[in-house]
Amino acid sequence: MFREFFRFEIFYWLRGWMIYIFVAVMTLMFGFAAGSDFIQVGGPLGNAHKNSPYTVALWFASASILTCFMAAAIYDSSASRDFSSKMSDILFSKPLRKWGFLTGRFTAATLIAVLPALGIALGILIARLFHLSDTDRWGPFHLWHYVLPFLVFTIPNTLLFGAVVFAIATLTRNTLYSFLGVLLLLVGVGISESFVGRLDQETLSCLVDPFGASAFGLATKYWTLEERNTLTIPITQMLLMNRAIWISVSIAIFVLAGNWFSFETRSSGGRKKKETIAKSEQLEPAEAIAFQQVAAIPKRTPTPSWLSQFVSTVRSDLLNVIGSATFIVILCFAILN
Repeated sequence: MFREFFRFEIFYWLRGWMIYIFVAVMTLMFGFAAGSDFIQVGGPLGNAHKNSPYTVALWFASASILTCFMAAAIYDSSASRDFSSKMSDILFSKPLRKWGFLTGRFTAATLIAVLPALGIALGILIARLFHLSDTDRWGPFHLWHYVLPFLVFTIPNTLLFGAVVFAIATLTRNTLYSFLGVLLLLVGVGISESFVGRLDQETLSCLVDPFGASAFGLATKYWTLEERNTLTIPITQMLLMNRAIWISVSIAIFVLAGNWFSFETRSSGGRKKKETIAKSEQLEPAEAIAFQQVAAIPKRTPTPSWLSQFVSTVRSDLLNVIGSATFIVILCFAILN
């Protein structure tokens, strides 16, 4: 069961165009950042090499914020695609194993979601090819300098965002709530960092940072230029504890969502349709047929002028947006931020 869903999900994304656009966007962004002194990502680098271990690690850690929304789109589609396409009515009628279904989809989505981060390495390598003669800004190439931050930052951070989005999407079966969950997580991270920074507690700051950037910054705070250009990521006890905590949180969120998940599909119907059916059931058969025929006939209204139609449409849509729960929630997050 796991293998079938895993294989289907992998081929589904590799046949599409979204993942390749994500990789291209990250490649262009970090290619320009590495090839130009006027574009900065993740803060100033000073005189460190553009491809130094410190620079590469800093960019991989900073890119988690950029790739989280890319990962959210992938995880949300993997979790809610069956419900949005109405395939769940057919698929869930078969004898499926819940954990094989969920783990197959989640594992495949994780492998696809980490691919945009490869654009960081591609962008740096392409920029280096155009500046081979500039030895003052570029150092030698070492594959391990790219593999280690990918393992330390990209995979754990993707798992965290993926677990949150996948859990919300499988339980609510609503794309909107998935992205609101990511937004809430980002706002929560910003709020926690501001409070911890005010208390000046470096240990707590390193542990509550889900990206791991605080632990990395603490370990490299007093590095010299030579150390930034030559030393790899210091695997300190604080960094290991941070990664262990947030990987455990990711696993716990996924397990809880799996326990609450059910293959039962939820019936949906409009309130007006239900009211019409309920009202027709109270009538005699002949009267019910006549009532349904009258209700089905659209009422004729005079055609409004283009100006009145424009004003009416703007007012209606504006009130719908401002009065929606989505707008109110996003507005509250923005105020908190």
